[in-house]
Amino acid sequence: MSLYLLRRLLLLVPTLFGLCVVTFALIHLAPGDPVSGSPAGAELARGLSEEALEQHKRTFFLDLPLFINRDPRGLVGRTDRILTALARPGAAGEEATARAAACGTVCLPAWTATLERGVGEVTARRLREALRLIRSEHPHLLPASAPSLEEWAARARAELEPARLEQLAARLGTDRSAEDQLLARGSAALPVVMSILLGSSGEAARRASLVAGRLARHEGELTGGTDDAATRESWREWWAQVGRDHRDFSRGERLLGHLTETQFAKWMGRVLTLRFGRSIKDGRPVTEKLGEALPVTLLLALSSIFLAYLVAVPLGAWMAVRAGSRRERALGTGLLLLYSLPPFFAALLLVQLFGGLGYLDWFPIYGLATPGLEQATGLTWLVDRLRHLVLPVTCLTYGAVAVISRYQRGAMLEVLRQDYVRTAHAKGLAPATVVLKHALPNALLPVIVLFGLHFPFVISGSVVIERIFNLPGMGLLTLDALLHRDYPVIMAVAVLSAACTLVGLLVADLLTAAVDPRVRLERRP
Repeated sequence: MSLYLLRRLLLLVPTLFGLCVVTFALIHLAPGDPVSGSPAGAELARGLSEEALEQHKRTFFLDLPLFINRDPRGLVGRTDRILTALARPGAAGEEATARAAACGTVCLPAWTATLERGVGEVTARRLREALRLIRSEHPHLLPASAPSLEEWAARARAELEPARLEQLAARLGTDRSAEDQLLARGSAALPVVMSILLGSSGEAARRASLVAGRLARHEGELTGGTDDAATRESWREWWAQVGRDHRDFSRGERLLGHLTETQFAKWMGRVLTLRFGRSIKDGRPVTEKLGEALPVTLLLALSSIFLAYLVAVPLGAWMAVRAGSRRERALGTGLLLLYSLPPFFAALLLVQLFGGLGYLDWFPIYGLATPGLEQATGLTWLVDRLRHLVLPVTCLTYGAVAVISRYQRGAMLEVLRQDYVRTAHAKGLAPATVVLKHALPNALLPVIVLFGLHFPFVISGSVVIERIFNLPGMGLLTLDALLHRDYPVIMAVAVLSAACTLVGLLVADLLTAAVDPRVRLERRP
């Protein structure tokens, strides 16, 4: 049993990886992108400049290739792209000048080295303008007595050496002057400050978060700077998006970057760490939204499956024992009609009949709790929740009852024709004993296999039901994400649904083994 379970768990890993690849490919085949292609993103994009829009797209790693990155160079790649744009004529070149200045001190060594090597007249003029803007933004980096822009840049370059920045960062938490000196060095200090913020705790991390907050505000990226868990996670997410443009890649990082610096690798990293980013619609963490919606859907799904099997298994067995009788044929016809009834139509019908919209006012039809009873406890809470669940669970259950009972009937009829069942009857055992002890356990196998397929179907099929009854579950979350093209939520829901499918199949296999001892779970020696 243990070896079988281990094999199944190991097989889940490549299966889930393949599903993630398919999900990623399908979503990226859709036209548009997560920013300009969604209503929320398009509305946001209208209020952003081209550079700000490009930075916002970095939230989804859209600046990276899909699967293979041919030139992963970090800060070097960033400065090379800007240098190429600086040589363009007209407005494009002037915009590149603004981008060169917006890099701040992290690009200053590259600009001074470029001027020393010698470049075209237009590029040199624009680089000097960018250096002038950087100097005006950082008046405390060096004394104002530096005679010329070139000399200031050369001396500032020496102040931005990595060893010097690491010495200042090591004094965070013990020397307040180190904070001022790091702030004076601007964006060049971000890599060492972020390494302190994300890699340590205590006073040093708290001071690093304050410094990083001011430096990030300078770049227009992120505000605030406390070292509580939520803010540290926000910093980690932000640095995962922009960190590669603030440091040079080592040779090993460049080698691995061909695969790791891609949209797919970044997304798989989020999947493996269960960090799916933030929703485009409202900016909330996707995991937080999933954590709120998943319990509601699981409650509906598990309640529906439990009731369906509780009713369908004995009902199918009874139909098999009474096969050919008028009552069995009438019941089979009724189940067929019930299965053909669309869930949304049944939901609207139940709302009309029992929701107080014209007939009986027995059950609430909105949400999971009555207004005013959200914080109730004990029996009051239980009764209120059960009353809200009656109608949606009924809509999710009746179709499953019809299907499972028919499968159970067919499996039971096959078993009742077996020789060992006839032998049990010939031995004089009571009919109920023959059916319940000898026939039913063996007839459960096909029905148990259905569990692995029915579990994800209930989760996905609850979209319509949750919308009609306004239940804050995965269905309503998925529908809202599809309407707004909220890519992070859609991808997270797809991965979660795939995981639920695999778990359902695993549970079905284990239940099959528990019911039928003929199923060999261990390999023979």
